[in-house]
Amino acid sequence: MKSYRRPHRFKKKKPIFKNRFFWLVILGCLLVSGLIYLLVFSDFFKIKQIEVTGNEEVTADDLINNVDKELKEGGGIIPSDNILFINKDNIKEELFRVFPQISDLVIERKWPGILRLRPIERQGAALFCIDRRSGEGGDIHEECFVMDREGIVFKPGDGSPSLPKIKQESFTEGEIKLGSQMIDADVLDKMLNIYGKITASLDIKIGEISFVSEEMVILKTVEGWDIYVSLIKDIDWQVTKLKAVLENYLPPEKRNNLEYVELRFGNLAPFKEKGDEE
Repeated sequence: MKSYRRPHRFKKKKPIFKNRFFWLVILGCLLVSGLIYLLVFSDFFKIKQIEVTGNEEVTADDLINNVDKELKEGGGIIPSDNILFINKDNIKEELFRVFPQISDLVIERKWPGILRLRPIERQGAALFCIDRRSGEGGDIHEECFVMDREGIVFKPGDGSPSLPKIKQESFTEGEIKLGSQMIDADVLDKMLNIYGKITASLDIKIGEISFVSEEMVILKTVEGWDIYVSLIKDIDWQVTKLKAVLENYLPPEKRNNLEYVELRFGNLAPFKEKGDEE
């Protein structure tokens, strides 16, 4: 018996431009492209104004000029002055480099097209001073910088008597760069702690703190005698010992010939008068 195979019929394909899905894809691409163009290149999202609030030391004009310069030099495919895509890290890095007075920076977007900057400025906690020699064989002069609680120097010292003066006579490096940390924050905190407790609880004025090492400082009094202090021993106990020896053995009228009081060792506070042998 003969078998017959039905002939295969080929369905004629429609042209792609008659396919509804094709046009939906094209429409979707156009919408996405238009949205991207609107978000990236439209003037609507361009930064038109920069506002500065909360600044004291750094002027608003200086901040605005530096941010504006950073935005113009940003380059890249996406405009750097687009408020949606601004690089906050680059702006902060540049301002921290130019303005060591700034410890942090809050950047806010305010629609449509306003960039608001709120710098957090460093607060002076002490003066960091060193001795400089003007040329080979020249005179020695004192150079001071204002330092914050983190031990970072951020501007030249103005000789403010309200700030404790820390003197590091062993400093032998070159120029001090503003924005650099000169003293470890924990060490500085101990220095200021004992300085504050001695000046607050005792009738003693400290002229300067001599920074010997991270374990020891010498508080130089205005009266002309020194206090040897350990930064690794109990500070409250050292202040207690100093108070006891001053009240019992060294009232103000007997301190004219005093050389130093030693607080670093044991339970006593031995003192030395000028002319006494060690």
